[in-house]
Amino acid sequence: MNAWLYPVSGNGDHRFADRRGKKRPVTFEEIRDAVLDGAFPSPAEWTCVQNGANVTSGDELFLYTGRGDVGIFAAGNVVDAKPSKKTTEGGTALWTLTWKLDVARTKRLLEKPVAAAEVREHVHPRVTVRDFTAGAKALKRRLR
Repeated sequence: MNAWLYPVSGNGDHRFADRRGKKRPVTFEEIRDAVLDGAFPSPAEWTCVQNGANVTSGDELFLYTGRGDVGIFAAGNVVDAKPSKKTTEGGTALWTLTWKLDVARTKRLLEKPVAAAEVREHVHPRVTVRDFTAGAKALKRRLR
């Protein structure tokens, strides 16, 4: 099983549909609010450009933001990864990651995130979906 880091910046026009169908911006605040309100979708489907072909069912997925030095604030498991029919403006194929949020673990991480400064030591180069297997092992106690 591998671990993946999914950066959430709030830049751009990326959105996710909550359980009520409301389109929300992909930001730390919106994800936090959806989790705490019980509105985060299960499963969720998000797109990625890089590493989609390497993500497999059962892999761990961590949501991360560097804004305000928050760091890792959510965790879940990949259900499926498949090529999307969508592409970037430049024609690069997108991947759809279907994943389930681990609500209990995420609530713990929301209370005490793994700080961005600690996470950055394990994420070079920075890409949209980053192999975080070694980082997850190094920070295992903090990610429970």
